[in-house]
Amino acid sequence: MNNFFKRRSFCPGCRSNKIHTLKACSFTESPIKEYLLALYKDIGPGISLELLDGSEFILDECRSCGLVYQNQVPNEFLLTKLYDEWIDPTIVHEMYKKNRSANYFLRLAQETTRVIEYLDKPPASVSFLDFGMGWGNWCMIAKGFGCDVYGTDLAHSRMDQARELGIKPVFWEDLGNHKFDFINAEQVFEHL
Repeated sequence: MNNFFKRRSFCPGCRSNKIHTLKACSFTESPIKEYLLALYKDIGPGISLELLDGSEFILDECRSCGLVYQNQVPNEFLLTKLYDEWIDPTIVHEMYKKNRSANYFLRLAQETTRVIEYLDKPPASVSFLDFGMGWGNWCMIAKGFGCDVYGTDLAHSRMDQARELGIKPVFWEDLGNHKFDFINAEQVFEHL
């Protein structure tokens, strides 16, 4: 294993160490290599295979809870490379802007309305966190309702944009210093 990955020695779901490996192969060999090259070729400069050398794509299954998860996961350095370089923020942001319809934003507004109604508080007294906010679309909708909105993301480019949009950025190490009425985590848990 190389220094850009962390190995999970127990199940991230239930913390059991009763693990069975389903699949193991190098990130830099077929078929994973071709998959990664194809996946990132149109959204940035591509991946640096040398940073993946010596690591393996390992799928483990927990014998206690049945969770299937990736054993070796990128560290902070490699995640920054992925989200701020290999995936070019400018290219991806333009793609998102072109592909987001009015119905997408309507769905976000309806979702935000339901949450505010469920909390049964005036919007100005509601504190939201969007965990894994991406480009901040959900945050902007909640902000439009007058809510107190915070966001966090692994990608520095997304955190920078949050600041520009008036979203209060929260970094991982500061999360414990805040309290929120609602935490949105759309398209996050499948990455864990």
